[in-house]
Amino acid sequence: MALRTEGKILFPRSKTLQILYDNLVSNQALIEDLLDIILKRKYLQPRRTPKPRDEFNLEKLFNMPDADFQQAARTTKAGFMQVLDGICMNPVFLCRSIQPQLPIPHQLALTLERLGSNGNGASVGRFSRNLNVGQGTVVKVTRCVLKAILSLGRRYVSWLDTAQWAQISEVMADKGFLGCVGFVDGTTIPLFQRLAKSSIIENNDT
Repeated sequence: MALRTEGKILFPRSKTLQILYDNLVSNQALIEDLLDIILKRKYLQPRRTPKPRDEFNLEKLFNMPDADFQQAARTTKAGFMQVLDGICMNPVFLCRSIQPQLPIPHQLALTLERLGSNGNGASVGRFSRNLNVGQGTVVKVTRCVLKAILSLGRRYVSWLDTAQWAQISEVMADKGFLGCVGFVDGTTIPLFQRLAKSSIIENNDT
């Protein structure tokens, strides 16, 4: 036995009114209309118009005062150009994609600023938002620039010769480290001096 609709209950003698009510007025019709609206819309609320962001401006960066430039790029303008000149012809920057890559100076500036940051300040998300590039681009650019810079290692870093070893050993001997030719973290320890007691140590002793 078929279930009676609201239209049949309200208008048992009128087939026309039953159909009109069931299709236009009943809760089932209302639900079907709402479902149809939902399925035709990706979002229930209007989406905000995205705000375009300014592109990275290298000329603006170089027009900064020297102090501001050093804070942004973590080096001097001359140092920046020296590094750029050393890496610009590296094959790592050859674009093999149909998508144009960032200019090499842009990549270097991004990488230097990221290397000069620490903690959350060096996060991929922060650089993506602040420098108007995708998060994947931040990672890719950093890797490419570091690879290019490390390729210059043999040009600037070399193993010490005998005369240089002797010179360093002499300096270390003056510091109290006879026969030592180097140290790990750049700190020498004058063992003949006693550590000064700070208020923290005194408080811990008591």
